[in-house]
Amino acid sequence: MLLHLLIGQRHQAYPGQYGIEDLGAMTEYDAESNPEYLRDREAEMRGSSEFDRLAWISAEVDEDAVEARLARDDALASYRDEPGIDVAQLDAAIAAMQATRDAIDRRLGALPRMPARWKASFESHYRAVVASS
Repeated sequence: MLLHLLIGQRHQAYPGQYGIEDLGAMTEYDAESNPEYLRDREAEMRGSSEFDRLAWISAEVDEDAVEARLARDDALASYRDEPGIDVAQLDAAIAAMQATRDAIDRRLGALPRMPARWKASFESHYRAVVASS
């Protein structure tokens, strides 16, 4: 799934005064059903005169991973309603697990990436194997 992100850089008195900001985002599905949002949001930000640089970028996001994350969070949230659950303790445990997961993701992200042509080849092979099962 593609995410379209409007990023901007505010006018700065000195380099590094402000970081790059996310000013709007939408999925590729939202962009198809409401393409005016992209143009309108950019026009709104340009009209504010707060930003000297704006750009739309697209980022590929693993939709299955997003769905898995949402399902996991839903499952954890259901425990909040159980009698005898210490919500603060549950939240602390969830935060600790998320911090561990983020650390692992950062370390994995530092590993060399598979070239895109290998990834496409692997994915098509995987789809063919799954389809033949």
